[in-house]
Amino acid sequence: MPLQKKWSELTHKNIKKVPHKKGSYELADRNKKIIDIGGSEVSVRNRLKKKILVLANPKPAHFRYHQTKTSSSGIKLEAKVFPLSINSQV
Repeated sequence: MPLQKKWSELTHKNIKKVPHKKGSYELADRNKKIIDIGGSEVSVRNRLKKKILVLANPKPAHFRYHQTKTSSSGIKLEAKVFPLSINSQV
């Protein structure tokens, strides 16, 4: 089940608002179709910065995140939304 949060436009200004805390995230294309899901044990902000450099097609345009106690929440979320995919870029 996707995060129940509003999408934010993927800009440097908006990414700076994301805390340096554990959590999970979703990235979406310009049509708000989810293209990547993940998590971080250290900093969701840093993980988002790295992912936007790696993902090119489709290019991410929106994101949303959720602070969690562990990044396993992001992995569980990814398994529900992309049940047949393996996130090899984590």
